[in-house]
Amino acid sequence: MKRLIGSLYGRVSGLYMVLLLSLCMICAWVVYHYFNMYMAAVEQQVNADLAEHLADEIVPALHAGLDSEGLDEAVRRITIINPSLELYVLDADGRILAYFQNEEHIQQTAVSLAPIQSFLAKNAHYPILGDDPCHTGAKKVFSAVPVTLGAEGQGYLYVILRGTPMAAAAGSLRESYILRALGINLGLTMLFVVITGVVLFAFLTRRFRKMAALVCGFKEGNYTERVNIAGEDDVGQLGKAINEMAETIEAQVEALRRTDGLRREMVANVSHDLRTPLTSTRGYVERMLTKDGNLTPKERKQYLEAILHNTTHLCRLIEQLTELARLDAPQVTPQFESFSMAELAQDTLVKFEPMAQSRGIRLTGNFGPGLPDVYADIGLVEQALSNLLDNALQNTPRGGDVHLETIVLSGRLCVRVRDTGCGIAAEELSLVTQRFYRSKQVDHPDYQGTGLGLAIATEIVELHGSSLTVESVEGEGTIVSFSVSLQREAAPTYSGMPVLQ
Repeated sequence: MKRLIGSLYGRVSGLYMVLLLSLCMICAWVVYHYFNMYMAAVEQQVNADLAEHLADEIVPALHAGLDSEGLDEAVRRITIINPSLELYVLDADGRILAYFQNEEHIQQTAVSLAPIQSFLAKNAHYPILGDDPCHTGAKKVFSAVPVTLGAEGQGYLYVILRGTPMAAAAGSLRESYILRALGINLGLTMLFVVITGVVLFAFLTRRFRKMAALVCGFKEGNYTERVNIAGEDDVGQLGKAINEMAETIEAQVEALRRTDGLRREMVANVSHDLRTPLTSTRGYVERMLTKDGNLTPKERKQYLEAILHNTTHLCRLIEQLTELARLDAPQVTPQFESFSMAELAQDTLVKFEPMAQSRGIRLTGNFGPGLPDVYADIGLVEQALSNLLDNALQNTPRGGDVHLETIVLSGRLCVRVRDTGCGIAAEELSLVTQRFYRSKQVDHPDYQGTGLGLAIATEIVELHGSSLTVESVEGEGTIVSFSVSLQREAAPTYSGMPVLQ
C-alpha cells in the first residue's frame, strides 16, 4: 500500500481525486446558488403584480388612517388567503409606517428604496432582492407598488412574498430535496469519473512503469533491453530518449571493455618490450663477468655494442611511453605560435640523416618556395614529424627511399611522409595507429620499432584539429600525412585531450 501511494500512479490518482472532489463541491455550490436564484426569479415574476392587486383592497382603507379597523380587516383577509405574505406600508423615503407582523419580528425601521425603484422600472431583470425588515441584512424577493397614503402623502405598499415562517419551512424542504438530488448526481458522477480516471491513469502510467523497469535493469547490468513505446507524444519522445541513452550506455560499456582489453594488451606489450632487451643485456653482462679474463677485444666490443643497442632501445621506449603519458595528462595544453614549417622540416631531415645513411636509405625532402608560416605547437609538431620519419625509416629496407614534402591544400599546410617499404595490408590500415601495434609486413632485420610512434603522432595531430591519414599499397610503400593551420584564426580551440583509441 505504501509503495502504491508513493508511486507516480498513486500520486497522480490521489491528486486527481482531490481536484475532482474540489470541482464537484464548486459545481454543487454553483448549482445550488443558481437554482435558488432561478426559483426566486420565477416566484417574483409570477407575483410581480401581486402588490398592485392587493393595493385595490388596502388603499381605500388607507384613506381612513393607518390604524383604522378597515385596514386591519383588509390585511386580515389577505393573510388568511396567503399566510406567507408580509405587508409593509412605506413612506416616500422608505421608512416603515405600518406593518402587519408581530412587533417582536421587526428588526429595522426602514428599507432601501433602490431595489423598489429597480422593480418598478420597465424591463426589470429578476430576481430583485429587497430588504427584509424582520432580518437585518437579509434579502428577499418582493412585490411593490406606489400608493397614496392620504395625509401622509405618497408612499409604497411593500410585500415580502415569502415571510419568515413560510421561508423557513420552504427553505428546509427545498434544501433537503436539492441537496439530496445534488448528492445523488454528484456521487454517481464522481464514481464514474473516478473509475474512468483510475483506469486511464493506469494505462497512461503503464509506459512509465516500463521505462522505470528498463532503467532498473541498467542498474543490474542489463544493457540490451529497450522500451517498446510508440507515439510522438511526450511519453513516446521520452521512451525514444531512453532507448537512445541505452544505446549510448551500451556503446560506452563496450568501448570500456575494448579499452580494458587494449590496456591489458598494452601492459603485456610493454612488459615484453622491456623484458626482451633487459634479458639480452643481462645475458651479455653475465657472459662478460664469467669470461672476463678470456674475452678477446673483438668479443668485448661485440658484447658492449649489443648492450648499447639494448639500452638505446629501452631509452627510446621509455621516452615514447613518457610522451604518451604527457599527452594523456588533461593539464597539458598545446602552445600555439607562428613558425616556418619548411625550416622545421629541413632541420628534422638533417637530424635523421645519420640514421638513414646507416641503414642505406635515401632521405629526401621537397619544400616549395614561399611557404606561409603555420600556427601550431612547434614542439608537438616536431615530435609528430620525427615519429613519422622514424617510423618510415624503421619500415623501409636497405636501398629504399623516404621522402618528406609540404604543400598548401584547402587553406592548410599538408605534410606528407612517403616511403618505399613493404607497405601495409588493407585490413591493418585501421590498426597501425593503435599503441604497440606492429605491422605483420615488417620482417627486415634492422627493424627496431616500438609500435608507439604513429599512436603519439595521431594524438598530436588531433590536438591541432586534424587527423593522421595513412595510405598504403602492400609491397609498394606507405604515405602518411597530416595538416596544420596557416592562420591564427583557424587554429583549433583546445578543450581537453581526446579519448585515446
